Amino acid sequence: MEKIVLTGGFERKLRYLERASLDFPVIIVTEARLRLANDDPLTTTRNNGLNFHWDWEKRIMQKCYTHFLTVIILLMLTTIALSAPMLSAAQTPTATYQPKFAGDPARSDSEAAALAYMRVVLRAQRQFNKQYGHFATSLAELVHSGSFTKRMVNPNRGEYTASFAGKKDSFVLTMTPAQIDAQHRSFYAEDDGKIHAEEDKPADANSPVVK
Repeated sequence: MEKIVLTGGFERKLRYLERASLDFPVIIVTEARLRLANDDPLTTTRNNGLNFHWDWEKRIMQKCYTHFLTVIILLMLTTIALSAPMLSAAQTPTATYQPKFAGDPARSDSEAAALAYMRVVLRAQRQFNKQYGHFATSLAELVHSGSFTKRMVNPNRGEYTASFAGKKDSFVLTMTPAQIDAQHRSFYAEDDGKIHAEEDKPADANSPVVK
C-alpha cells in the first residue's frame, strides 16, 4: 500500500474550498476530512483502486475557475441584454420633421396633418359661403364642398381632435392634440381664415398666428 503525504498548505486550501459554497463542485475525500482538524500533515492512502494524487488541487481549481467564468459570462450577457434596449433608445436621435412644402409651419407630421385638415375646412367654408351666401353650420353640411369629404366629418384626426362650432355668419374650428407640447401645438381658426397656435395651452383668437 503506497502512502502519499499532503502538506498543511494543501490542507488549508481544501478547507478554503469547502467554505466557498458557491455551488462549485468540490471533491471531498472522507479519509482526508477526518484529519483536517489536526495540524499534522494529512496522510491519505490509495486503496481499492482510488488514487489520490497531487493533481487534485489542479483539477479542483480548474473546475472552480471554469464555473466561476461561466457565472461571470452569464451575468455579463444578461446585463448587456437588459441594457441594450435602453442604450438603443438613448442613442437614437429624435427624428427631425421634414417640411412638406416651402414655408411649412408644422413642427411634426401630426401637426402637418392637423393643419392640412384645417386648410381643407377653411377652403370648403369659403366655397360654401360663396355658393350659398352663408357658412355651413356643421361639418356634415360641408361634405362635397371643395375637397371636404364625408370621411372628414369624423372629429378624430389621428393625434388630434377636431371641434367645430358654426353659425351662418361665423364659425370656430379648433384642433387639440392628446398632449400639448412644442411639437403638438393646439390650433384655432375663425371665419377670417387665420390659424392661431399655442404650444402650452389651448389656442384662441388671441394666440399667435401660424406663419
